[in-house]
Amino acid sequence: MNFVKRGHTNKYIASSLNKSTDTIKYHLKRIYRKLGAENRVRAINKYNELINPKLIWIKTIL
Repeated sequence: MNFVKRGHTNKYIASSLNKSTDTIKYHLKRIYRKLGAENRVRAINKYNELINPKLIWIKTIL
């Protein structure tokens, strides 16, 4: 998810990891599904909430 958080494209991620773009798409779709996210932005938000639970608390008080 760090590549995704930094805004990298599937093509860039694939070339960096020596994988095909189809492989990256497949794995990202699985990650999105596990996070319950429909797209990259929501996946990043949910990932950040899992990594830093204080964000959830801050959002509830604002």
